[in-house]
Amino acid sequence: MLSGLLFVAGVVAAIGCIVLLPGKRRAAGVALSGVPLVVGLAYGLLNRHDPAALPIGLLLGSLGGFDALAIGVLRGDKRHGTGLHRLRPADVCVALVYVAIVAATYATSADALRDEQGEPLFIISEPFSLVATALVFVCVILSSDAFDKGHTRVCVWWSALLVPLGFMLVLPMGLDPLLPPAGLFIGGACAVFALLVGLLPSTGSTETNIRNLRKAHVLAFLSYLGIIAVGVVYVIIWRQLTR
Repeated sequence: MLSGLLFVAGVVAAIGCIVLLPGKRRAAGVALSGVPLVVGLAYGLLNRHDPAALPIGLLLGSLGGFDALAIGVLRGDKRHGTGLHRLRPADVCVALVYVAIVAATYATSADALRDEQGEPLFIISEPFSLVATALVFVCVILSSDAFDKGHTRVCVWWSALLVPLGFMLVLPMGLDPLLPPAGLFIGGACAVFALLVGLLPSTGSTETNIRNLRKAHVLAFLSYLGIIAVGVVYVIIWRQLTR
């Protein structure tokens, strides 16, 4: 029960961070990005009987804070496609703190992130996969946000980054010949999802964002569907050849 309440508090704080960072209450937004980390630490201490609880809490809390900070800083407005013009040294320093915590956690708790048979605990135990998952979330939100604001080029660029991130997700799984098409499929599917989310109505509106749809969006959408198709065809051909 308490762990659930902590999770809700972390999510609410992350949303508050994203909302406040582009505005005048920037300092409050940066401070709120630290709440997920505090929540992760509290989760680890509450479940200290489990040796994996604290490192998992620190990893998810740090990456949650990093995601909220990155989305809040990089969100564009009606005039700018991205929020890079708002970037401050303090934002970079706080982001580096989260990255350092993640690196230190992996360096000191590698054994705790494996089960009794020595197998990795889901996606959490592999740095590449965890970081890729966090970046996928950032790119999906920023792409749909750019779609919502009518920034076509920025929207397509953010969605295009999801394709290589699909490879990062499967990279730790080894050198299996079927992993490249799996990465293509995951990356393409995430990119398609980001564009479809951009079509959803804005907050407080009942109309879709179809008015912001441009030829570039359609071409990108078809390209991602083509990437997914290439991955599927690759798997089919490979299985036929290896029978």
